[in-house]
Amino acid sequence: MATLLQIVGVQRSGNHAIINWLESLFPRSTHLNEQPHGFFEDAESVVSTRAALGRSDCVIVSFEDAVGVSKLQGEALVANVRRLDPVDFPGHDCHVLYILRDPYNCWASRVKAREGGKLSSSPRLEDFRRDWLDIARIAERAPETVLLYNAWHGSRAYREAVCARLGGTYSERTLREVRSEGGGSSFDGYGRPTWRAMLGKQAYYRSRIFRERFMKAPGSYVARLFATPVDGRSLAVDSRWQHVLTHAASRPLFEDAEVRRLSDRIFGFHVDAGGQMTRRRPVPGALAPAG
Repeated sequence: MATLLQIVGVQRSGNHAIINWLESLFPRSTHLNEQPHGFFEDAESVVSTRAALGRSDCVIVSFEDAVGVSKLQGEALVANVRRLDPVDFPGHDCHVLYILRDPYNCWASRVKAREGGKLSSSPRLEDFRRDWLDIARIAERAPETVLLYNAWHGSRAYREAVCARLGGTYSERTLREVRSEGGGSSFDGYGRPTWRAMLGKQAYYRSRIFRERFMKAPGSYVARLFATPVDGRSLAVDSRWQHVLTHAASRPLFEDAEVRRLSDRIFGFHVDAGGQMTRRRPVPGALAPAG
């Protein structure tokens, strides 16, 4: 029996950091990145996923809010992503999981990433608010289905609970890595990859796709090889919100009562438009072992 994970999250929620770690919990993992929102209603995609499950211990299929990825009416992330049906994958352990980061640091990372031109999601705050609230409300009513990036980044106990729930073997070997998928960290880039990460991508480095990308921008690849490594565990992920505090376009986020309520309830804090952070005790509800 293999594990099938459907992962849904808005961009800059820490999706790739968490997925990279989830892959490390299983001996053989396959990640199908940023798939069209109708992926699991497409018969050919279901067949290819079954095949991947036959040769992997874990298959992760991820979905984000990139503009144009949905071929359905509208672009709302949660409403448009078709959930996997376990009936299509008999004999396998299937999970539909969402990733959620606190709204203030998530939005700030999106703004920063867009300054560097490396974000494919909508630049509009109202679109981000809609999708963030949709996932936050899922976290409120079904917390066992949502991975909280803030807790995952800061708590080994939380990571161990997630691992136990999903049936993997606990590992921290990827926590230092800042992957290039998704553009790395909005504020710190991704630095030089670890030797372990590079050894694990030998097949990719020998592929035609990599050769074509390398020839388009050889200087950037060489520069990255000699760059200072970025340690994913030392990133200041909890203070990114300061970057957008004085942005007029971001002010409605800090003034939004529903965003504030859910941030308090789920993450235990909110930030007001004056930059005042108020901390509260979050309501328990981590993705924990069943039973």
